[in-house]
Amino acid sequence: MYIAYKEASETLYWIDMLFENGYITAPQHESVRNDDIELVKILSAITKTQKFPKPNNVPNPQLLTANC
Repeated sequence: MYIAYKEASETLYWIDMLFENGYITAPQHESVRNDDIELVKILSAITKTQKFPKPNNVPNPQLLTANC
């Protein structure tokens, strides 16, 4: 998800470049930019709250010391 967040953030730059160089109109710029900002916000929230599962192949440290 973090890669998607970074790509969406970079897209904001390119949307602005398209507008500044006359490839898209002001209403198109505003519409697409607002959509991308919403996407960035959603992806940001997901990456901040995303929980990464513990890998199954990592031994439990309590089990390693239990036999000592």
